Amino acid sequence: MSEKIKKNMFWLWVSSLSSSGSTFIFWVIASNIAGPGSIGLVSAISSFSIILFTISHLEISQGLKRHISKAAAENHWPQFKQQTTSALIFSLLTSTLILAFVYNPFFDIFEIVGIDKQFVPIVIMIIFTVGIQSITTTVLVSSFNSKWVFIPTVVSYGSRIPLLFLFLLFFQNEISIVWSYSLTFLVLSILLLGIILLFLKKKEGVFISNTKNNLSIILKASIPKWIPTIIGVLGMQIGVLAVFSIKGTVEGGLYYIPLSLFTVLLLFAASINNVNFSVFSGMKEKIDREKILQKTLKLSFLVTLPIGSVIFFNTSLIMQIFGKGFESSSEILGIFVLSFPLVLISDSIFYLLYARAKDKEVLFLGLFGTVPRLILYFILVPEFGGIGAASSIVVGTGFQVALTFWYLHKMKIKLPLLEFTVISIIPFAIGFAIQQTNIGILGSFVGLILTYIILLRLHIIKEQDIGMVVNMIFKNKSSTVTEKICSNLKKIYLM
Repeated sequence: MSEKIKKNMFWLWVSSLSSSGSTFIFWVIASNIAGPGSIGLVSAISSFSIILFTISHLEISQGLKRHISKAAAENHWPQFKQQTTSALIFSLLTSTLILAFVYNPFFDIFEIVGIDKQFVPIVIMIIFTVGIQSITTTVLVSSFNSKWVFIPTVVSYGSRIPLLFLFLLFFQNEISIVWSYSLTFLVLSILLLGIILLFLKKKEGVFISNTKNNLSIILKASIPKWIPTIIGVLGMQIGVLAVFSIKGTVEGGLYYIPLSLFTVLLLFAASINNVNFSVFSGMKEKIDREKILQKTLKLSFLVTLPIGSVIFFNTSLIMQIFGKGFESSSEILGIFVLSFPLVLISDSIFYLLYARAKDKEVLFLGLFGTVPRLILYFILVPEFGGIGAASSIVVGTGFQVALTFWYLHKMKIKLPLLEFTVISIIPFAIGFAIQQTNIGILGSFVGLILTYIILLRLHIIKEQDIGMVVNMIFKNKSSTVTEKICSNLKKIYLM
């Protein structure tokens, strides 16, 4: 794996970590101030906005990524520059069209969903800014400059908490939370857009040229992914709206926090998949794609599953952090955590198939995951609320993974499933054993350490795995640091 890929992956991971940490702190403070009802309102606005954005965006950022990744690799900067500008213009246009459709005088979609008209400006802001954010992040990742995502992410997500306290001085709790949460998207998109303009200004070529042809090329790559993405987003976000509409704002908040925590933990894998997409798009050799897939998927398992086990055995304690009433959400969080291995595999293969232009397979994967979810939402949510919605998501993921393995068989791609199974079972087995001692969360962190010790002793974690992580962090001294770490581990008989 090249130095560029490792560094790109590292900076995306650090950016994801900072945004996740800031979001976690924000939800802890906001939920303790306002309770589940206000969180449920934010969840409905956010989910509704994401659905509209996905419909309007036509997956232009993913179609863009496929082409500008190649342009960057070949130093074809005029094409890179012009396609980026074309995508930005197109995103602004389609966002305007979807908003014109939704905010019309003939039928009130906001009333159908249950969102008050005073929050229309927030929906508008989110749709426009998330489109800009998606494209600008794609540009930085595709040009192997993801380190430039980090500072804007820290600044924008870090601004949520100060904005929350500022708004609380003048407005009601729910309005303060909604605005402080949503303004992050505006801050981040402005910062990223400024960085992109400075970056592109230094490159040869004009900003706008051959726009029609560029859009045609990008859309040919994006449209096949658009429908599966809509299907996937509906599969996740309709659950939020279903709980909000059927069971009310309080139940919506109780469901949304566990879902957000689940999403936060998966951000690490998502950052790897974003880099992998650019890599897979430019690779011609199947054996190279298979090796990178195996290495990065294993890394995702090694990082998320041990942490997931700590969360699983402390769901009640974690949910209590968010204030009174959230303890009942612990079962929902537990259901999500158990689905981690399935989600990691299905998402990674999804990106691989799309990067290789396997559009039919991508569509069927999306349908296999979403159709069962949509059906089950209307069966389980009225009776079981958030638990029913979470169960629906997991069942849909199971169907998606079944088809994923069939595609892997057809492509003759082998994954180290025995290793993945061991990595999945050991932390949960240790967590279960420690839970019987009633030591508490301290015991879970001891279990986390024991997990990695056992994985080292079983040679599941190898020197190359340690080297991969070290190489993501250190540039010039990575080999030396890796050698020292492995040498010390061998001295204490862990390797």
